[in-house]
This record gives sequence, structure tokens and C-alpha cells, in this order.
Amino acid sequence: MWELKNENGVTEKIRMNELLVRDLQTDFVVISQVSFEQNLDFNELKTSAEKQNPLLQSQILTKKVADLNLKQVKGNRYPTVRLTSGYNFTRSEASLGFITQSSGQGFVYGVTATVPVFNGFLQNKNEKAAKYQAENAGLLLEQQKLSLTSQLSSLFASYQTNLELIKVEEKNLEIAKQNLDITMAKFKIGTITTIEFRTAQQNFIEASVRYSNSQYLTKLSEINLKELAGTLPLN
Repeated sequence: MWELKNENGVTEKIRMNELLVRDLQTDFVVISQVSFEQNLDFNELKTSAEKQNPLLQSQILTKKVADLNLKQVKGNRYPTVRLTSGYNFTRSEASLGFITQSSGQGFVYGVTATVPVFNGFLQNKNEKAAKYQAENAGLLLEQQKLSLTSQLSSLFASYQTNLELIKVEEKNLEIAKQNLDITMAKFKIGTITTIEFRTAQQNFIEASVRYSNSQYLTKLSEINLKELAGTLPLN
């Protein structure tokens, strides 16, 4: 692990805390070692994405709503039966006459039937519109599934390539380090020029940068894959 202590480091920490929506003065230590998951499985990622990807789940819900709306519109063709029920209690009083007081109570119930009549082809128009919406939602759903699979395939290929690239660049870094050590030993005894020593240093630096970049690209591919699959941890 390493800690940024210069002015630029403090600035970057403030920016990171801002992105994390927490106290800007929160201190933290940056881990210099990058770890990777070496055995991500494409089929597992695809299965997980089909169950948890937010965009796909949103489109699935849209399709369900469109299907329910179509059923509801079609249901307007059929008669509607409504049942009503209640309980009544009445009481009345009169100051004159033979009956000065009366009351009544009991259950009240009834059945109402509504039969649709010709409405100027409005029902057919509504059904066609609802059907088109349902079909369009289905097409968008299939398009989203295809897009998700395409993105997963592309990222997984990059992930595998970058894993192999790490091995290559790690080997190149080892060779550059060995070459630098040999060149330094020769420089100390005066058998090579300063330019040759500087070239060996430059080669080592470039190899280090390429190795770091390969690690970064691999980790980025891994994160993007997990994000699409909906398995990216939040902590």
C-alpha cells in the first residue's frame, strides 16, 4: 500500500471523497496491489445478467405492463357484472294517526349487468393500439437481450485477452529488470556508456508502464462485466 502526501495527492483524495459523497477530509490509503478474478465464467455472467441487469429488468416490466394493458382493453368487449349489497335501517315517527312509530331493517342486494354496444369502431382501434404497444415492447425486450449478450461477449473477450497480456507484460518487465541490473553493473565498472545505461532505464520504465496498463485494463474489463451482470459489490 502507498499513501499520497503531496499537494496533488491531497487534491485527488478530496475529489474521491466528493465522488463517494462523504466528508471531504476523510483520509484513506491507496492499495497498490491489484487483484483479479482469473476464472470468470461467461455462461454464469450471462445467466446473472438475465436475472439482475437493471436495464433488462426494466424492459421486462415494460413488456408485462403492455401485455396487461392489452388484456384490459380486450376485456372491454365482454359484459360487466357488478354485485351490490348493503344493510338498511329505517325509523319514522308521526304525531297524528293510528301509527305513531315505524321502523324497518334488513339486507339489500342486487346485480347490475352492463353490455357493451357499438361504439364506432373505437374498441377495435384501442385493441390495435394496445397490440402494437405490446409487440413493440416485445421487440425492445429482445433487442435489449441481444445488446446485453453482445456487450458481455465483447467485454469477456477483452477480459481474456487482457489476462494473457498481463502475463506477457509481466515477463517483459522481468526481462527489462534483469537487463537493467546487468547494465547497471557494467556501468559501475565503466564498460558501457551513459547513453546505454539510460536506454536500459528507459526500457524498464516503459515495461513497468505497459504492465500497469495491462493490469488496469483487465480490472476495468472485470468491473464492466460484473456491472452488466448485476454482481458488482457496492462495498
